[in-house]
Amino acid sequence: MIKSELLKDKGVLVVSPIGRLEASDFEHLAEEIDPYIEQNGRLHGLMVYTEFFPGWADFAAVSDSGFLRVIPSVARHFVKAEVKHFDYNDKDKAVEWLASG
Repeated sequence: MIKSELLKDKGVLVVSPIGRLEASDFEHLAEEIDPYIEQNGRLHGLMVYTEFFPGWADFAAVSDSGFLRVIPSVARHFVKAEVKHFDYNDKDKAVEWLASG
């Protein structure tokens, strides 16, 4: 399951995985955020906010000590976006970075 919070004033979507993730979690997330994107054109940023990665329904869980720290370098190969890792306690700093575009 994924908990989400749309910070409309900043154009930032904050998602927090709660338990093992399934494909349906992303489908529900798309249903929630697509209307905002249609109305506003885009998001300024997406934050994955979690202390540890709970894993996939099909795979073993992976902790933040390894997995979350390598996401930025892996993601750069697949998406045209700037990706940056922040410590869990730096949520406000990360939101401001995302909102700055």
